[in-house]
Amino acid sequence: MKKSHLFALGLGTLLLASCSSQDEIADGLLKPSDPTQPYTCRMLLTADKPAFDDEATARSAAAWEDGDKIHLTFTVGTETTYGDAVYANEDWTVNYYGQLADGATGDVKAVYFENATTADDHNVILNKNTAVYEDLAGKYSFSDNTLSVTAALTPKTGRMRFAGEDDETIKVHGIATYSSYDSATGSYTKTQSAVTETVTDGYTPYVYGEFENATAPRLIIITSDWAYTRDFATTIFKTGESGYITIPTLDSRNGWYNGALFKFGDVELKMLPIKTKTDFFLMAETETTEDLYCALNGGKPTKGMPKVGIDRSNWINLVSNLKTITNVGFKVPTVAEWKTAAGGPTAELTYTYSGSNTLSEVGWYADNSGGTLHKVKLLAPNAFGMYDMSGNAEEYCYYTDSSSSSYYCGGYYDSSKASCEISYSSSYFYSSYCTLRLCIRETFN
Repeated sequence: MKKSHLFALGLGTLLLASCSSQDEIADGLLKPSDPTQPYTCRMLLTADKPAFDDEATARSAAAWEDGDKIHLTFTVGTETTYGDAVYANEDWTVNYYGQLADGATGDVKAVYFENATTADDHNVILNKNTAVYEDLAGKYSFSDNTLSVTAALTPKTGRMRFAGEDDETIKVHGIATYSSYDSATGSYTKTQSAVTETVTDGYTPYVYGEFENATAPRLIIITSDWAYTRDFATTIFKTGESGYITIPTLDSRNGWYNGALFKFGDVELKMLPIKTKTDFFLMAETETTEDLYCALNGGKPTKGMPKVGIDRSNWINLVSNLKTITNVGFKVPTVAEWKTAAGGPTAELTYTYSGSNTLSEVGWYADNSGGTLHKVKLLAPNAFGMYDMSGNAEEYCYYTDSSSSSYYCGGYYDSSKASCEISYSSSYFYSSYCTLRLCIRETFN
């Protein structure tokens, strides 16, 4: 059980101009004729500065530092007003929009941030390293020009850091963090994008947030050399508590799965590592299925079928949306990346088709498809774990990342054997036969 950090905000004599005849009283809130101009007053505060893990429960008011700010959102009947208290030169100054009438009482939401940026009079920019402390149910009373507030400031999130070798940079997907706060409405915005951190002195900085999927927590860690995924118990990353996770290595995985496993709704996208002596990237285990496409764009899929029948702009938009949603480097593969993934590890590079010299073992083509598209993963994969790279549906690629010229690899279900060879590529586009195999490449400068 975490100890509450109780504080009382005492407002001394209010330094307010007299109200004009145009001011309006409603439900105990005296509203100024110019709502863009705040009231200003001095605040006397007695409070412990809050912290995680009760590390600083005994800190006195002297722990407050110049620039510290407490955001206040008051409710008076059906009316709401907001403001903030800023600490400077051992004193607090309060600016708030709407004067409280004598005798007013109500609820107050009190919020304090560490490592945040004020955008304007009520919007605050937060980030993955912002600590958030709040009380949603504080109480206040106002009489004789004195505002009394009682609230318990406690952490809104948990915090986590990652242990590893110094200078290692990682991208972590699966943590939801807060990106902004609006004190006028008392509301937050949240992001589920991957966060990037670098290890210094054995640890990354703390990331403040919660698991993106609270009921089935999963983290994905990607670097420029490897990617791992692990499912976690719901009992870690608790609100108000600190913890760390050891970054997996090639020698010590500690339960981490090799590759990146994303979930979009009920659909899992498995991105497998393609590692050679000179290169590393991730490639989707299968062609993009209707399941995945519909999970991202809506619609009812035929489960397990490759998504075909859309034009190049749809594929480009899909990749762009995935990159925006996840902050992970999803991309259209280049022809060279596709051929590397299709060829398999060094020992398998002599295969004519992806995973075999016998096409019928690994691919649907003119002689065995019956003239129709088939579900993914019905035939054997190659040594990288890639299914259906020869035949079934041709796969959209760029010639290079810089040129983005469109090419199509692998052949489709009505192709000849020659068109299904790893070495084959074509610039001809038939949307009814074409799909996309997603690629991820991360670079850290």
